[in-house]
Amino acid sequence: MQDGIKPSKRSIAYFSMEIALESALPSYSGGLGVLAGDTIRAAADMGLPMVGLSLLYRKGYFRQELGEDGTQAEHAVAWRVEDFLKEEESRASLSIEGRRVWLRCWRYDVKGVRGDGVPVYFLDADLPENSDFDRGLTGSLYGGDTFYRLCQEVILGVGGVRMLRALGYTRIRRYHMNEGHAGLLALQLLDEEAEKAGRTSVRKRDVENVRRMREALGPDIEIMIDVNQGWTADVAIHIGRRIEPYDIYWLEEPVPADDFKGYMRVAEALSVRINGKNIHEVTSMTIEAARAFFLDLPLNKEEQVIAKLILKEVRNRLQFLVDVGLDYVTLDRSAPTLSGGESQRIRLASQVGSGLTGVLY
Repeated sequence: MQDGIKPSKRSIAYFSMEIALESALPSYSGGLGVLAGDTIRAAADMGLPMVGLSLLYRKGYFRQELGEDGTQAEHAVAWRVEDFLKEEESRASLSIEGRRVWLRCWRYDVKGVRGDGVPVYFLDADLPENSDFDRGLTGSLYGGDTFYRLCQEVILGVGGVRMLRALGYTRIRRYHMNEGHAGLLALQLLDEEAEKAGRTSVRKRDVENVRRMREALGPDIEIMIDVNQGWTADVAIHIGRRIEPYDIYWLEEPVPADDFKGYMRVAEALSVRINGKNIHEVTSMTIEAARAFFLDLPLNKEEQVIAKLILKEVRNRLQFLVDVGLDYVTLDRSAPTLSGGESQRIRLASQVGSGLTGVLY
């Protein structure tokens, strides 16, 4: 290591979908990347034992060109990777839809004001061992459809942790995710905890260990891991679960399949309860019952501050529906089952709620 800190001595891993290091290096698109770059440079200035992870975008974000008529045209960025980054020999792999995808990485050293440094590794799937589609998964920043983006996040999260291990970073104690793009790293960490114990399935203590390793960006977003499913990282990726683990907690009582009743096929959503009721139970209420439910929610002071504006809007809208005589209608009532009069009253409630004046009913 040029900065004198061995991989085994670094304890912080910083994951970001984009990182701005140089204006000529097309590894970012805007504010998120600039924030990541500033964070890494500050860590280097402070001498923190950090390592950075991102993806290598051979086509960059895009180069904008305006035509004579003012229309915008987007073009791939042309740049030579070797002019900015140094290829590492280490390789890592992961499974996406049952295919083995191989990764290499390229290194950029960020130097601090006192000579300390933070190495940043850019993951690259453009290898001859991979299929044409998989080689392009690290081609464009925020490119492609949602599936393409999910694959990129799989590479960043799961592939990033595996590449760290291949590079010799075996003592990382803190994983910081710049937004949730690298959230799937939690599944890889859970797999590692289970493997350490000689198991192939995740247990509650594994979840607790991973919770201590992640850097929480906010308490308002959580993921739920149902360990009874016996998921591994590869299985979760194969079934296409997009998980952003700002926090991880344990499902003490997973929702039985019979409890879905055809309304919602996501156990995690049904496991979240407010005042003892899940989303299906709330939407099954009549308008009048729902109004009473939201009027009497037992919230502490902190929760009241967070929910104040949302609850005000919900309560007002429910009251408008009651005022036009729709107190008996349930929230999950589908539009085609409404009578003509009910539909008219719903439109009236919407107009009243929007603050319009001079509306004739």
